[in-house]
Amino acid sequence: LKRKNIIFMLSDQFMKSKASTEITFLGVKTLGITSPVQLSMKTGADIVVAHLEENETYDELIFSDPINSDFTHDIQKNTQIIFDYFSYIIIQKPEKYFWIHNRFKPYN
Repeated sequence: LKRKNIIFMLSDQFMKSKASTEITFLGVKTLGITSPVQLSMKTGADIVVAHLEENETYDELIFSDPINSDFTHDIQKNTQIIFDYFSYIIIQKPEKYFWIHNRFKPYN
């Protein structure tokens, strides 16, 4: 980050650890990874969500606007903002979203 490089994280993954917090994702209470938010809060780096959209003739990589400009020091609230964006993307075309794991595991 100090050299203005990019870090790529699969942040929609389920992880039961100290680096996660309870969030609501697609209407389900679950855990969300906090690492991107923690890095952003510590370094001031922007968070940009990327997803692939398939078209008839090509695939397009879509980037969000930076979504951390209103971050407070509340890691849970900021993580929820990221997952709300994931939810928005998925709800637009749910048939295009593919998980290779069980996303909604019990965590209590």
